[in-house]
Amino acid sequence: MTAPHVISAVHIPHARVRVKTTAWPTGGSRCGRVDPGDTVYRSEPDAGEAMSEPTDDPPQADQAPGGLLRARDIIAQGRVVVLAGAGLLRCAGIQPPEAPGGLWDRHDPLRCAVPAALDQTPRDAWRAFGEYLSEARRASRRIGGPSAAHRALWSLERRGLLRGVMSLSTAGLVRASGVEQVAEFFGAIDRLRCRDCRVKLDAPDDAERRWLAGEPPRCHACGGRLRPDMVLFEEAMPRVPRARGAQWAYGARTLLILGANVRKPPMRNIPLEVRQEGGHVVALGDVDAAMLKRVRGLWIKGDLNDTLPSLIAEL
Repeated sequence: MTAPHVISAVHIPHARVRVKTTAWPTGGSRCGRVDPGDTVYRSEPDAGEAMSEPTDDPPQADQAPGGLLRARDIIAQGRVVVLAGAGLLRCAGIQPPEAPGGLWDRHDPLRCAVPAALDQTPRDAWRAFGEYLSEARRASRRIGGPSAAHRALWSLERRGLLRGVMSLSTAGLVRASGVEQVAEFFGAIDRLRCRDCRVKLDAPDDAERRWLAGEPPRCHACGGRLRPDMVLFEEAMPRVPRARGAQWAYGARTLLILGANVRKPPMRNIPLEVRQEGGHVVALGDVDAAMLKRVRGLWIKGDLNDTLPSLIAEL
């Protein structure tokens, strides 16, 4: 028997609508359907709207299936730019480094994740980097890609609907899934740069073993000191990926937010700029509801490994 599944859609600022189902229909997508036995109810009404009780009546046009269909129609117009955050990383079974239970919860950031640690406690730092690289590579080596959500992004690009992905993760999994147009705002753990000659290179195949042993790598070009090509604490976000993302966002027809935190700049400005240029904002997974209300965005709640493939499959 298929496990129960909950999926919901919210068109901010209207009341939240949730469709609760007992199982996925056989051989089809849940997108746009309500089957017998579904429970449909409204919650969190707008000011002045009375809370309604759960009902078995068919949903109205602006309820959850309508929201899913509307998201599909918006994405089908193309010129989609994706802002991917921690929610997409969790789809691959990796906890974000800064989250509870993540890498910096298991290792002291002051000994591993600040620039000074590369010189003062290098063995501790490279052991932590090796652990993170090992997690990322295990996910990227899975048959079919890191997760169903990552495969859906790859499919969206192959259909010519995707302009690019602005990734807030440092695991490199969007790129590993085969998506070509990726701007990694904070860099990636599987890429290195020399602190002396500035050359950039991919982490070698034996990097996990060497790093986990606390062995700092050396540059093959000049013999200098290497470091992960990703942003550490106390460092600024690099300009090049930000500029690339801004270029994609300008003139985008849709901004698709996938489990990304947009409360802080510069991410906070991206939905506002897309909306001001006449584009749509669609968010899947955990999201800043206050921001979506400002831009009158469409919110699809649920597991990204379910919702995103369902939307892409319906295109």
